[in-house]
Amino acid sequence: MAEPGPPIDKRLVTLKPPTTCTHPKTILCFFWLSTMLCVGLGWSYYYIVLRWWWIIFLLPFEMLAMGYAFIMSSFLLVKIAISRLERRSPPREGWFQKDSQDMKDYMARHFFKYYALWLARNATFPWIDKIAYTMFGVKVGKTVVLHEAWVDTELVDIDDYAMVGMGSSVMSHCLYKDHVLVKKVMIDAQTVVGAFTILAPGVHVGYGSVLGANSGTLLDQHIEPRFLYAGNPARKLKEV
Repeated sequence: MAEPGPPIDKRLVTLKPPTTCTHPKTILCFFWLSTMLCVGLGWSYYYIVLRWWWIIFLLPFEMLAMGYAFIMSSFLLVKIAISRLERRSPPREGWFQKDSQDMKDYMARHFFKYYALWLARNATFPWIDKIAYTMFGVKVGKTVVLHEAWVDTELVDIDDYAMVGMGSSVMSHCLYKDHVLVKKVMIDAQTVVGAFTILAPGVHVGYGSVLGANSGTLLDQHIEPRFLYAGNPARKLKEV
């Protein structure tokens, strides 16, 4: 259950992805099942080549198909696992104790999604990560560019034609003493988040605004539409 939060000393707020390894046996199970699917495809291709020898020239496409069969089957297995966790502890905003059941389920969902996103980020095509985010509940609009940024896996909306710079972090949670604060982050359409910028929980980046590189936002900060912000903490500089 979400609970009233403590008074915040912002010097003690920590923005950090909760990458604690949970349920490693489940991840190994996902890996094994996806690998078995690829083995089945490989054997099918082998018997087809025995019958029609010229199919051997399609080997590069077969290897690519096996790789994406592994990735997409992993996505499906992760989706099934997080759907079960979300029925017990649905994603929501609020303050949570680190050792509460909600946070344990949050950590498990995050770790499963992190596995799938790692596969997506190492796939052949750079837009596969947007498919993964959409599957796992993050709204990603059309023609959005993420540039290898870290985007939290829950309670984040990124509208159309937005760009998040390389090395940036979009955080919908933060750690404070023995509590975790979870708040939705919204990035409106046609915005630019510069490289190595950090968006804190509760931030709303207005339509057409720009955040300069190496900037940092405050909790619940509102970036006004069509303005340039920069600095740490980010300050309004001029109209775009």
